Amino acid sequence: MEKLEKYRLSLMRNIREVKVSHNQTSAEKIVRDELLEEGIDWNIVNLPIRVIEFQSLNRKYRGIGIENSKKGYEFYNRSLMLYPVSVGEKGLTIVSGEKNNDIAFCFHDSLDYMAWCTYMAAQKKHIENADFYIMGDFSTFTELGKIAKKYKKILCYFHNDQCGEVMVNTLREMIKGSSVVDMSSLYDGFECIRFYWKDLLTRQ
Repeated sequence: MEKLEKYRLSLMRNIREVKVSHNQTSAEKIVRDELLEEGIDWNIVNLPIRVIEFQSLNRKYRGIGIENSKKGYEFYNRSLMLYPVSVGEKGLTIVSGEKNNDIAFCFHDSLDYMAWCTYMAAQKKHIENADFYIMGDFSTFTELGKIAKKYKKILCYFHNDQCGEVMVNTLREMIKGSSVVDMSSLYDGFECIRFYWKDLLTRQ
């Protein structure tokens, strides 16, 4: 059964027909509750989050969907998965600052970005004059590299593994004139900043 579920999840990347819940009151509660379980404060997150539904291998799925720049979604249901899965069109999720900025923050997925926002708020730190890019899927990395060239400094909060290390080093090769900083030392010993933040909450 577990192998079948993993197979179903692997096919989600090919989903095209996604329905958005029209009951906004109910949807907001679901989103708030789901994020609260992750230690994320809904009130400080500036992302287009919906409740979405779709079908894969004759099974219906429902959970939160974070919309990307190409109208696809990062789908997440904490009872089914550890990490979000891209459904529909794959694209970067972009949170732009208020003016032309020299600094970019890059994240592997939206949950990492939201955990980081909540962590920074808890530390009473406010980041201004920066743009934020969330990959959501590895296929968007090339696009991220092209966009990142316009920034003087790129701060990377990728997963603390070999893949994250490769992405940081690749960005450094692609963007010779910019400072590419690996921020994973903040959550050393944890796979991602979301897991680090959740562990920090349990120890407070």
